[in-house]
Amino acid sequence: MSGSTPFSRQDFSLDIIDARTAFLVMGLLYFLMPLMVWLALREQKNPSVNLWCAGGEIFGLGMLLMTLRNHAPEWLTYDVAALLSFAGSLLRIQGLKRELGTPMGAGRLSTVVGAIWLGYEAGRVISPYGSIHYIWSTSSLAGLSLWVAWLSHLLAKKEQTDRARWISNAYLPLAVVMLLHVVQVVDGDAMPGVLNDDYLPMLIALMGILSAVLGNTSFLGVFVERGSRQQVQAAR
Repeated sequence: MSGSTPFSRQDFSLDIIDARTAFLVMGLLYFLMPLMVWLALREQKNPSVNLWCAGGEIFGLGMLLMTLRNHAPEWLTYDVAALLSFAGSLLRIQGLKRELGTPMGAGRLSTVVGAIWLGYEAGRVISPYGSIHYIWSTSSLAGLSLWVAWLSHLLAKKEQTDRARWISNAYLPLAVVMLLHVVQVVDGDAMPGVLNDDYLPMLIALMGILSAVLGNTSFLGVFVERGSRQQVQAAR
């Protein structure tokens, strides 16, 4: 028992759920929750809804492919999975920017996705089994999550609703935890990768699950609340 503690990081993750399973749950929720939102709002035929929901589906698919690492080809579980996660995040950002009246052009959107993905691929080429591509991809996803949080904050001010603010509250902690893990990897205090059974990868997965559920239900709430206000105004 010398040097052991009653509650260690590894015991926490392994006793409750392993990282791969946690990210599998997150991927499934990111795949299913936007579908429920789209079904609830499909009659509105709003491009913002379509972008947000499509982005969630694509991001969720990327996460699901990532959980297949060591069981499927690397080009699928690394390269394609990374591209889908970046593209899905940016589509959700585009959906929020449309609601704010500041959408990106298709060319700019493609350029941002391509630049992030090419940076990831460069890291894979330079050091296939190193930490460069992980640091790049996780930092990029953290930055995209911060972007979602900021746009949601602006939408909350525009719409005067707490629903959009809850989207921000869901994505901000996710970004912070990802950046903390990046710092640990850079300092050599943690292994690169989120499928390691350590406390920060597990926390990233749990924050991802929270963002999938709270982010999508809050996004739905923005439109439901807006519709209610419009009905009240029409009645008046």
